[in-house]
Amino acid sequence: MNVKAGMGHIHTPFGGFMDADLATSLPEIFKVMLAFAEAPEADVVIGDRWSANPQNGEGRNPIRRAMSLTFNRLTQYFSVEGIKDTQAGFKFFRATALHAIFDRQKVPGFAFDVEILVLCEKMGFKIMTMPILWNDVAGSTVNPLVDSLRMMRELVRIRRLVDMTLGQMPFTASP
Repeated sequence: MNVKAGMGHIHTPFGGFMDADLATSLPEIFKVMLAFAEAPEADVVIGDRWSANPQNGEGRNPIRRAMSLTFNRLTQYFSVEGIKDTQAGFKFFRATALHAIFDRQKVPGFAFDVEILVLCEKMGFKIMTMPILWNDVAGSTVNPLVDSLRMMRELVRIRRLVDMTLGQMPFTASP
């Protein structure tokens, strides 16, 4: 099951996803619940690996770190400004935002996070970032060359894809 399919099965006030390797530990979810309680205007809470602790990801493969930084800068330029860590696999949504976003999400690859954030932005959902503790876990399924090229291609087409998707489906952002 992919993330989009899993999100379609959520019927609670909020839901989300995190990386299956548990690079971000389960107790961080309690911080999400607290963030939603303290910021009722937030529709989406996403993790930021780099603001919590400068040692997050210490010992990470330097090639992967460079890929991540490069992709993030390109994402900021082409798609979503102001979010330092678009690729953290730790994103949670209020139910209204969750279903509105994932009903429209189309990109199947690793850049789906960017599409989600662009949808949030275009649909007027308020995104809140939250520092998370994170550890690099060995065994990533990302192929540095193949997946980097695929993600770049997806990044270029996400804006157009989102504009086409939103032009076809009505939505209402949360009040």
